[in-house]
Amino acid sequence: MIEFGPAYLSLATHALYVEYNPEKTLAIIRRAKQEKVRINISQVDMIRKDAKALESAGSLRVMIEINGRMARQDHLGITDP
Repeated sequence: MIEFGPAYLSLATHALYVEYNPEKTLAIIRRAKQEKVRINISQVDMIRKDAKALESAGSLRVMIEINGRMARQDHLGITDP
């Protein structure tokens, strides 16, 4: 197994919670799975669910922004003012 899980989480976090691009987010998660990257599945599940929610209903953006604050802090080291 490859040990780049945090890097993939950072890429997925940025794609979803900064770029608001669910398609790119899901592609990053699929690539990590294909490459058998060691990654925290509970964090991946949260990001995947938010991506699918944003994909299906843009009005859920508020919920995603709340989760995004936590994910940006955890995976990108960014704190919101």
